[in-house]
Amino acid sequence: MKLLFENWRRYLKEITTLSPELYSSIEQTIENSLFWEEPNDEDSLEIFARPDDLGTPATEKLEKALQQLFDSLNVDIQITVESSPDDAFMVGPEHPYPSRWLTGGNYFIHEGNKKRLALMMALLTDDYDLGELNTGELAKHIAQTIRHELVHAEQIKKYAKSKGISEYEAFTEIEANPKLIPPQMKMVVDPETGEESEEEDPEWSKKYYASHIEIDSYAHEFAEALIDQYGPKNAIDAIRHFDVRLFDFERFPDPPPTMGDMIAKLKNNPKALNDFRKKLYKQIVQQSKASANTT
Repeated sequence: MKLLFENWRRYLKEITTLSPELYSSIEQTIENSLFWEEPNDEDSLEIFARPDDLGTPATEKLEKALQQLFDSLNVDIQITVESSPDDAFMVGPEHPYPSRWLTGGNYFIHEGNKKRLALMMALLTDDYDLGELNTGELAKHIAQTIRHELVHAEQIKKYAKSKGISEYEAFTEIEANPKLIPPQMKMVVDPETGEESEEEDPEWSKKYYASHIEIDSYAHEFAEALIDQYGPKNAIDAIRHFDVRLFDFERFPDPPPTMGDMIAKLKNNPKALNDFRKKLYKQIVQQSKASANTT
């Protein structure tokens, strides 16, 4: 058992890489779908193919396009794109990132090793102006989110291989390990009554960002974004002083939004921040080489 755990720890120190065809093809598929031209507001919200899953004509069109791509690449994963009906996630003209419609993504493995990658998409307000939409940014953000989840898929494969178990069993074990997937809720006991109740863990986001599997996935996602925005050499310069107080926002404006939040949450956790910086550096180098080899 100790040897198996050491094998898994070795995998955690490595960076996760994806097949080259999972890069430009995903963006191209999203852009070619023109899904944003379909209705995506509260009035168009309805239940589509799956019971209890809300969607719009826009989510349905994107889902079909992505599933066709995955099938053509022999990627055995079901893609679902669902709507986030919560008003707090709606995207309108005042939204800080009007070309980022996704509110999240998750990767699941169900019994029988059935794999699913789920994307959640915000609804648009009635006064959203499609003329202000940057479709390139929209496609890149969706593609980066998909690849973030595909990194998790690769992590599960490595875990399963290291322990000689199925991917479903690996997913179940990882999901139950609070060091890998910190629970968002925690049990508290009323000191007067002794009654137990659940409440949100105020430290959850710090634990989430410090998780090995998220450090690996975010390093991949942010390396993509930094290379795209600054170029390989400048991307490395941008992370050289990786502290929220030292990041040179004048030379490198507008870093990936979630990256700033992650750095801030990890600033009092030097080990996790250093692990993240190392993996981010390796990802920038590896992705830059891979891109050079395909051009």
